[in-house]
Amino acid sequence: MNYVEITQQDDTLTITLTEEGKNYALECIEAGMSHYELFYELMEYWLCNGYTLVNGYQIGGWLTDCDVLGEDMYHDDNGEVILSGNVYVNVAWYQVYSNLDMMLKGECIYSLVE
Repeated sequence: MNYVEITQQDDTLTITLTEEGKNYALECIEAGMSHYELFYELMEYWLCNGYTLVNGYQIGGWLTDCDVLGEDMYHDDNGEVILSGNVYVNVAWYQVYSNLDMMLKGECIYSLVE
């Protein structure tokens, strides 16, 4: 089931919950699922179809452990992250809100890292 839509425009990815996604998220929160675990579950369709979500420390040089969303990112035989496409980061997640909080309020925006 696809619970979110991702729209790519210029240097940003905008993640928006579908109506089914919003209902599912509220049910899961009420049942006690953590925001972090729920975010991964809501993103499952996209994570199985071209996007990868990793911790900032996994790609080195980042001073934050905020999630990094990459296109065509994969792990080599040693478990190291290999970047071969665009990389997006949502610094507001780490500083202020969870990704899920932002999605429940309307949208979660990831910016292209250059």
